[in-house]
Amino acid sequence: SNNFLGGRRMVEELLKLGHEHIGFVGTLRATNSIDDRYLGGMKALMERGLSYAEGWQIDDRDPETGLLYEASELRIPEGSVPGAFFCSSDRSAELFAERLREMGLSIPEDVSLVGFDNYEEGGAGRPFLTTYDINRGEMAKRAVHVLLHRIENEEYRSGISLIQGKCVMRMSTRRLGTPVPDVSPGGRKNKI
Repeated sequence: SNNFLGGRRMVEELLKLGHEHIGFVGTLRATNSIDDRYLGGMKALMERGLSYAEGWQIDDRDPETGLLYEASELRIPEGSVPGAFFCSSDRSAELFAERLREMGLSIPEDVSLVGFDNYEEGGAGRPFLTTYDINRGEMAKRAVHVLLHRIENEEYRSGISLIQGKCVMRMSTRRLGTPVPDVSPGGRKNKI
């Protein structure tokens, strides 16, 4: 999965909804995929000239074991809570949503929430979480292709494949205002 581009696209979706204050739920340096997703999101903010408050990054797992925290263990920023959060995975988003509800906050009325992976798509009931679909079907096709070629020729090398996914907009986000415009290197604002 192209985690960097996926992270960038998910934050861009929040920016299109008018969110300027966006937090991140994921433990940095825990996995390459979390880091890439975070950095993609930061790139989207940079392109719009927006700053990011360090306190808005919330660890979602124990950095030593990699095990996800319970919802009640998630540290919420002191002071004002950003109007939106990009979560490193759908599971982290679910836990964070539970924590926000414990605090009396509603999604998306008080906080918009987006995840990553689209694992909710086959779940029971109507999917709720806005997420990035990592395109598991294309990943499986690519893996089978590589395996078949390796069986035929053990010297076969495929290199690195980056599989593009897509944003899936659902009910966990809401429009806050007008889209946040791009800021070009010359200081000119461009439409998203």
